Amino acid sequence: MKEFRKNRFFQVIYPLFLYYIIYTFSNLLYIMILGDSFGKLFCLMMAALTTIPFMVFEYKRLPIVRMDSFKKEELKKDVFFIFAIAFMGIFLNVVVSHLPLEHLSQGFQRANETLSDGMIVIQILANAVLIPVLEEVLYRGIICGQLSLWYKPWIGIVISSVLFGIMHFNVIQFLYAFVVGLVLGLSYTKTKNIWIPIFGHGLTNLIVILYFM
Repeated sequence: MKEFRKNRFFQVIYPLFLYYIIYTFSNLLYIMILGDSFGKLFCLMMAALTTIPFMVFEYKRLPIVRMDSFKKEELKKDVFFIFAIAFMGIFLNVVVSHLPLEHLSQGFQRANETLSDGMIVIQILANAVLIPVLEEVLYRGIICGQLSLWYKPWIGIVISSVLFGIMHFNVIQFLYAFVVGLVLGLSYTKTKNIWIPIFGHGLTNLIVILYFM
């Protein structure tokens, strides 16, 4: 039984470690090679593109209950969750933008500078397409998916949201990512469809990008 639980721990931590190593080091490599010409966000986008195949491979091979396709009878529920995610994300973005929080966290300032560094096309591709795919496959698909299979769904939702927040590396984004992560996790555990949190996450970021242009 102990060995089984160790294997469970490894199956959650290993993908997270793999993600961090590949994403971080590929981003640094792209910054060294392309940073001066293309900017930080382009390099982050390329790092996400590099990391996605590894995370998808892990997601596909792990024993996760999933239904990665849309069904007509589930469409209303799917659309509801996508817009619920977007509503929560946009609401929190508006709240944060109207509070003097940026001055409290240099990490938050640096993150904002990176995520807005580049042409609108790069911002959309990076923030509304590739990064949501990468983060949702890891945090909702792999982490929340496995924990919800082994334990009660709320355990998977909460732990994946905490990890999602921590990996943003600043207090403001931690709180934002944690709250949005709860809705993302709920949508995944209720639908078993990874595309629901991906579309919700992407739609949120797209609207925020267009709103703050």
